[in-house]
Amino acid sequence: MRIAISVSLSPFPTRRFGQTPRAAAAWSAELRPSPKLVPIEQIDMSLLAAIARRIVRAPFHSRELCRMRDEKLLPAYIENIAVFRALHLGDMLCATPALRALRGAFPSAQITLIGLPAARDLVSRLDYIDDMLEFPGFPGLPERAPDIQALPEFLLSAQAKRFDLIVQMHGDGMLTNSLCATMGARLTAGFYPTGGWCPDAERYTPWAPRGAEVRRWLRLIQFLGMAARGEQLDLPVRADEQRRYGELALVHGLQRHRYVCVHPGARLPSRRWPAERFAEIGDWLHEQGLSVVITGRADERDMIAKMRSAMRAPAIDLVGATDLGMFAALIAEARLLVSNDTAASHIAAATRTPSVVICAGSDPERWAPLDAERHQVVHHPVICRPCAHVECPFEHPCAVAVTPEMVVQRARVLLRKEMLRAA
Repeated sequence: MRIAISVSLSPFPTRRFGQTPRAAAAWSAELRPSPKLVPIEQIDMSLLAAIARRIVRAPFHSRELCRMRDEKLLPAYIENIAVFRALHLGDMLCATPALRALRGAFPSAQITLIGLPAARDLVSRLDYIDDMLEFPGFPGLPERAPDIQALPEFLLSAQAKRFDLIVQMHGDGMLTNSLCATMGARLTAGFYPTGGWCPDAERYTPWAPRGAEVRRWLRLIQFLGMAARGEQLDLPVRADEQRRYGELALVHGLQRHRYVCVHPGARLPSRRWPAERFAEIGDWLHEQGLSVVITGRADERDMIAKMRSAMRAPAIDLVGATDLGMFAALIAEARLLVSNDTAASHIAAATRTPSVVICAGSDPERWAPLDAERHQVVHHPVICRPCAHVECPFEHPCAVAVTPEMVVQRARVLLRKEMLRAA
């Protein structure tokens, strides 16, 4: 089986001096070469890398653009920007400070997120993202099973948008830099891996494997000459979602700061603390006079049932009962969140709700919320962290070595701090 891939090898427009991208009604027809027929089994990194190298070596067709590129790292003609970050909700929330800074640097630009379908809800809430292009996945990127059949059409759609700039914000670039280069943008920017291919020495900087995720992407933004606009994560809640949460809270008797959210789920089993230990935490929180609200996705019911059956105290089950906005409103009014290192912990960071985060498998230095006083991360050091497995092939030492007593100790500190603030 063969698939046609058409790649524009010369992504610069032919237009008069001063004409904006939106004013240019048509691009030069010469920029559209014949499709290249490629056997499906050969659509891999080596193919994309070869195509990408041809793209970034394409000659400039405008003397005007050459002068502007020499004058500025990010030329004034940039009006159509894409950000490639095809990751899940928690990872996307960690990028909101960088996306906010990008909008601040280009207030009138069209900014498109190239991401996973699940990111569409978040994108619709962010006033600094205008559009979204769904990414079908690619071999070697684990976030979704790749739809190889959809890849050529995706690349054609990306090229048709004629991006001035694509900012690669999906890891170190080992796979994604070549992938972004095939999308036909005039310029690309991002990180590149040590010893790996650097598409543009001016707009790419070496990947540093250590450091907080939020600050990593702000460093890239600042490297590109843009100013940061704070480190706070953004997750706006709409008025109708706040109203629907209020109705839900009324039904279950939830009072602001009188309940704690316990979130025992996580997308990967290797990232989960045992459900029975969450049950012990739930019982302790009930003894402190707080209502216990169990949250999670509908497809996590079987796992959460283990927690419910192990608990002695009553709990309010809101598993699968909220959408994203209602869930954010629920966490915002909670006294505390206790969760695994998953999207819920980043939502707590966005809403400034105190949290205890059990970090099993993931890298706490990279994913811990920045406010270490408000958010307490509990983890046990192991040499195999960060974990690359869906399920731990060993005895899950990073999870089982975290005891309920360790979590209770952190929760007690945070609850006491909240009492002092309220007083």
